[in-house]
Amino acid sequence: MKPFKFFQKDNNPTTTQLHRYHKRILDRYTYKFNLYPGQTNYNAGGLIFYTTKDFINQGQLTSYNEVRSYYKISYQHLNHGEDIITDFDHNGFVWYINGPDIA
Repeated sequence: MKPFKFFQKDNNPTTTQLHRYHKRILDRYTYKFNLYPGQTNYNAGGLIFYTTKDFINQGQLTSYNEVRSYYKISYQHLNHGEDIITDFDHNGFVWYINGPDIA
């Protein structure tokens, strides 16, 4: 029996989709922790950004949850172990990335 499409999830996002998701999470962390040029943690934020980008390109981070978890662990010293990306935010990002393209 062929699985009903409604119950299938996008478990294999493309590299482009992961980069788009990464960009949305990066924006949230940058704003929340004031990671702009000249700020104390700016260089650490850049290191996390480029490491995440490389991990996505190398196929080491292959899902939205993996990218989300990597950011949570990477910024643990700033956010005291809490995930600043709520499930609502996460689902919104995924919906936006997988949703229809609006011209």
